[in-house]
Amino acid sequence: MDANYLRPEHELVLQAAFLRGDPAIRAYAKWKSLVPFDDIDYESYRLLPLLYDNLQAMEIEDELTPRLRGIYRRTWYANQLARQQYRDALLALQTAAHDFQLIGGNLAISQLRDGIVIYPVDDVELLIRPGQVKSVEEILTGLGWQIVSRAADAVIYCKENGLYIGMHDRIVHGLSPAERLSVDQRHWNSSHEISSQGLTIFMLDPADQILFWLEYGLAGHGWPTLRWLTHMWLILTNAKDLNWDYVISQSRRRNQSLYLAELLSFLGSKLGLVISDHVLAELRRPASDDQENIQTNLALRSSQEYVRFVRKAARKLSVEFRRVRKVLAGGDN
Repeated sequence: MDANYLRPEHELVLQAAFLRGDPAIRAYAKWKSLVPFDDIDYESYRLLPLLYDNLQAMEIEDELTPRLRGIYRRTWYANQLARQQYRDALLALQTAAHDFQLIGGNLAISQLRDGIVIYPVDDVELLIRPGQVKSVEEILTGLGWQIVSRAADAVIYCKENGLYIGMHDRIVHGLSPAERLSVDQRHWNSSHEISSQGLTIFMLDPADQILFWLEYGLAGHGWPTLRWLTHMWLILTNAKDLNWDYVISQSRRRNQSLYLAELLSFLGSKLGLVISDHVLAELRRPASDDQENIQTNLALRSSQEYVRFVRKAARKLSVEFRRVRKVLAGGDN
């Protein structure tokens, strides 16, 4: 993996937010010296609540503490409002007897660590049954969600306040009908119950979450952004009894195992993720002669339209973020 695919300030803010002790403190000091606080980019800004949480856990306070605390509190408040709107949508689906499960997005991430992860909750990815696509559309549009993008396997809904729902009827591509039936059964049978906003809902098994984020990270960027890395790190560090044999076999089946090995190595060397040598060796083990280059895997191409929309939306948010920062300059206390 190219060690330079992340900008230095992005690597440092990740380390400051996720590591502990001297490595985190050194990364935080370097990050502060490298990036003026008022010039922080949108991707880094979204990590600041996690950074503040980590600094507080290490009992570190400095001249940025008041501003970080303000961002933390605003994010917490905005998340409460967002969760209520997502709760209304999920409750409406449950009331109509629709099956769904969380497969990703920041609402799913917010369920980790017993719900105390403070990360902007502004999107959710849901898996639904293929036969429910039309009725789900009627329910969500009736609640004020607007369709902003359609792809072969996903419909993207948005609220005027910038909240998104990605509705998928499949999350694995390039399969035969028989293979898809088997994978679909695995997704529904291995999901687990969680409690969110007074609702009991299902979440995709961590092993399948890893494969989901791996595929979309590959399809959209070649190497993932801070968002993908944050999601992957939080999933991996909070997963219990992760089925690595399944992750290895499926990533090899999808021609993504070499990429996953390099990603895990990066997370290990830069963010302290502990992965066994056996897992890395199995992911790197040579495959059959017909293995394609992971960047041209046909299984990824059908998700390109969806990821292009996500990237376009992120660019718009980044522009709006810079405008608001100018208006609120100095107002984080």
